[in-house]
Amino acid sequence: MKVLWKKGIAAMLALLMACGAGGCTDSGELSTDTTSSAGSSAEDDAWIATATDPLTPYPETVTVTFGKEAGRNFSALAGTEWENDNDDDNTMYDIIGGFLNIDIQIDFVGNGGDDYNKKVAMAIADGNIPDVMKVSDYSTLKQLVESDMVEDLTQAFEDCATDRIRDIYDSFDGRCLESGKIDGKLYGIPATNIFNGQELLWLRKDWLDKLNLEEPETMEDIEYILQQFVEQDPGNNGEGKTIGLVVDTGIAGGYGAQFQLNGIFAHYGAAPGQWIEKDGEVVYGSVQPEMKEALTVLRDWYAKGLIDPQVAVRTSDDRLAVVASGQCGAFFGAWWSCNSPASDAWALDNSVEWVPCVVPVGEDGKVTVIEQNPSMGYLVVRKGFEHPEVAVKLVSLVYDYMRRSDYVQSDAEKAYIAADVGCDFLGNCDFNNALVLTYENIRDILDGKSPEDATAFEYGVAASCQKYVDAIDAGQLPDKTDWTNYYGRMIGTRLAAEVPYNKISPVFYSSTDTMKLRWGSLQKMESEMLLRIVLNEDPIDSFDSFVEEWYASGGDTITEEVSAEVAK
Repeated sequence: MKVLWKKGIAAMLALLMACGAGGCTDSGELSTDTTSSAGSSAEDDAWIATATDPLTPYPETVTVTFGKEAGRNFSALAGTEWENDNDDDNTMYDIIGGFLNIDIQIDFVGNGGDDYNKKVAMAIADGNIPDVMKVSDYSTLKQLVESDMVEDLTQAFEDCATDRIRDIYDSFDGRCLESGKIDGKLYGIPATNIFNGQELLWLRKDWLDKLNLEEPETMEDIEYILQQFVEQDPGNNGEGKTIGLVVDTGIAGGYGAQFQLNGIFAHYGAAPGQWIEKDGEVVYGSVQPEMKEALTVLRDWYAKGLIDPQVAVRTSDDRLAVVASGQCGAFFGAWWSCNSPASDAWALDNSVEWVPCVVPVGEDGKVTVIEQNPSMGYLVVRKGFEHPEVAVKLVSLVYDYMRRSDYVQSDAEKAYIAADVGCDFLGNCDFNNALVLTYENIRDILDGKSPEDATAFEYGVAASCQKYVDAIDAGQLPDKTDWTNYYGRMIGTRLAAEVPYNKISPVFYSSTDTMKLRWGSLQKMESEMLLRIVLNEDPIDSFDSFVEEWYASGGDTITEEVSAEVAK
């Protein structure tokens, strides 16, 4: 492995550790006495100190094998001294390993999704999992616990989680950390899935201005704007060629995805694809009567030509291309949709202007948001591994100490960490409202302040946003990256911070025995129902027939199983 050790910090921590273990005299000089007052050796005390403190390095190098998902952006290192880094051997491992005095050995790497899950499943089936690995869901975590293959991390978390890491999990009101527990014991350190903000309707602001239209608030406003876009053709695409709203073939249920209509369903109290509590019972959102209200509106929009007529056949690339080419006037997406496709459209035509809106607003002046699964997987430790606390120490180091300004990094380390190559082993661990906190820090930096908890990442984004402002003030064309950062962080996430919302909170994100057998066919039945009703191929009352068939095809049993799991 390459060597990029934290020599100064490691040496200082080692000295402090030795002093804390009775290894220093009152004058600060090292003592030759190798026993502590309790009669144990200083070496034993050193290991105890390591196992009960987040940042203390191991007194001797500890080899740790890992299973991990592939990094994200090694291509970002092209042309640098690190251009040959990869998932098996890279500088981030040296930074982490050098700080904690661990030798990171990669057992297997998967490309995420099915590829990674298959490798995890093979390791479990062979009974030979690495010392530390990430599993993608609660079902796998439960399988490992029931097979007695992973360590109880309850005490390790108590000893080695920093205060900030505890605060991070507390920000989820228990929903995240509790998901890693079975029978009250913590077996998996959850990867957090932060609140992604209210679903935004991205609109062509230049089209609104051309037609003298105000930004929408209600469902009626949205419908009127889409109708004007299609009929008036403000983009000069030609008669019948302007698309109002681009929609994903899946219609709804993929939270955090672009082009889906979850915000509209939530407006009517529906939660497609989610298990929720209703009138004291656990129910599946997609089979509730509130779904019909949203579907009735959407099929009417489609019949009027306001929704993309080709919704049933467009691929993901097709939808992105329709937006980038200037053929459509609206799509739903998260704050990061400023990156793609909005910035792609702007890059092709700088007269294009997109604006995000939080709609539709209810009678109480709020939008309704369906919360996401608070966890995106779990870090587990092999049963019998001598140092189970290493997983918690890694989380404390990477997501607290290294992310904050009190981590004294070399310029080389700062540059490497800023490249965000995804070499950590959990995925993410951040506050539930990290999106808002980041916006507030970037805003304050741009206002000339120095937020106490601002990260190097936030300072970097703030600098990019300032370049955008400077370019606009000078009448110059901003860089695409600066345009993207400004629209995402200073406009999109500002809405997440300022626009009030109601929450629909799902209660179950895992799987049951019957779901493993029937869920695929039930989901296919559901997606076909949604599309056929919106396209007016089936009458609205066919929804009732779908509900009956869903229950008869295993949905009733699954509902009972989910209710039992939630009751635990």
